[in-house]
Amino acid sequence: MILHDNWEMIARKAWSFRLAIVAGLLSAITVIMGVMISCGTSRLFMAAFMLVSVAASVAGFACAAARVTAQPKAGL
Repeated sequence: MILHDNWEMIARKAWSFRLAIVAGLLSAITVIMGVMISCGTSRLFMAAFMLVSVAASVAGFACAAARVTAQPKAGL
């Protein structure tokens, strides 16, 4: 695997990179919340679980869309 010469600038400015990080974090939170479901469920917790799950999916799809969209300010 070879990185771009300007990978640091891309990591700071590319929306696809930022959205990939957000999607990864939300997915990790979803896994943690899934494990916590066995400890007991309330309606508020289940609503939060559903919200985080949907947000992770949206961020993942947005990451894919941003990856194929031109990002001229990111130096790509």
